Amino acid sequence: MEKKVISTLKEFNSFSDEFQKEHEDEMPYAFGIGVCHKNLYGKTIYVDWLTINIKENYGTASVLMDVFNVNLSKTPFFCKEFHKDICRTLIIDKYLLPFINDGKKHLNIEALQYLKEHQILGPDSYILIMHWTEEVIFKSPVLNLEDAYFRLALAAKLNRGPEILCMYGTIEAMQKIR
Repeated sequence: MEKKVISTLKEFNSFSDEFQKEHEDEMPYAFGIGVCHKNLYGKTIYVDWLTINIKENYGTASVLMDVFNVNLSKTPFFCKEFHKDICRTLIIDKYLLPFINDGKKHLNIEALQYLKEHQILGPDSYILIMHWTEEVIFKSPVLNLEDAYFRLALAAKLNRGPEILCMYGTIEAMQKIR
């Protein structure tokens, strides 16, 4: 079924409120949007995080969870790579039109707009990571290299050192680059 294009702020707020109410227990503690850089074999070597959100911007989280069919109550960690066409056709053009050129600063929308407008070269892709709870980030092992980079960027945003995070599993994730 084709989703209706959200073209007004009122429609967006209605969608966001309804989505958050329906998924109240699933909204992420933290999520980020970035560019995933890969080696010639298609393995991630590092991630440039354009935005990191901590208990904020649930409107954008609602859009991304809807587009990628995320259910954080079933899996407390979500990592999805996507490409320019998805950013344009499924995210910006269907959900976020009311915010384009509204004169306000929306970091997530600016990041998505940047991804929409810039062609990445080679095997690189865009990435979205969501963590359901603080416990997943602070006490659970790193799940992959993208997660390790996310946790480090999160520590920087919190103005804390990486010692506050559980980084167990990072070396194993880095060894998978080969």
